[in-house]
Amino acid sequence: MPVEKYAVVLEGLVGTEATGSYAPDIVERVRRLRAERFAFERRQGRWKSFM
Repeated sequence: MPVEKYAVVLEGLVGTEATGSYAPDIVERVRRLRAERFAFERRQGRWKSFM
């Protein structure tokens, strides 16, 4: 599976309740890493806040 497709599938799975109940520790880690990545991108000026 290409890396890009894997990332899309992983992001889709992290958002589901079934995944959260099956592997809550992994889901929490992926969500935390995603939040850290977005925070870094915002600090670099690559993501603009719409609020």
